[in-house]
Amino acid sequence: MKQGTIYSFRSNAFSIRYDEDLATNPGYFGESLANWLATELKCHNYQPKVLAEDWGWCVLLNSKGYYLWVGCSNIISEEILASSMAKPPDANNIIWQVFGELEIPFWRVIEKLRWKLGRSPLMAEQQKLDTTLEKILTAHSEINFCEPP
Repeated sequence: MKQGTIYSFRSNAFSIRYDEDLATNPGYFGESLANWLATELKCHNYQPKVLAEDWGWCVLLNSKGYYLWVGCSNIISEEILASSMAKPPDANNIIWQVFGELEIPFWRVIEKLRWKLGRSPLMAEQQKLDTTLEKILTAHSEINFCEPP
């Protein structure tokens, strides 16, 4: 429904498990990033649950009436496409991406209309998540923000 700010960065703080992309699609990583974010988000009164998705890793924060979640993944590169379980990509060369998203289910028609009109109380939830993500990511000394290619 509404994707928040997309944060792109490099960091050697997040490892890649050799078989991690068996749970996602080939070349999509971010499990250690998602687990770290889940731990950090607990300190901000969220109850996160980490799930594998085809595009990377999801940190689910709410599923009662609407979905609030954080996406964690990487940008696919030549090195990643050429990698294998025997020769995983160098984590230092990976550009990670994190974003928050709020989804209103299709059956909540009135709430979707309020959202489109800019009058949904859920907009504050999206803004709170964006602010929290920015605070968490900027506080980590090993995260170096960059432009996506």
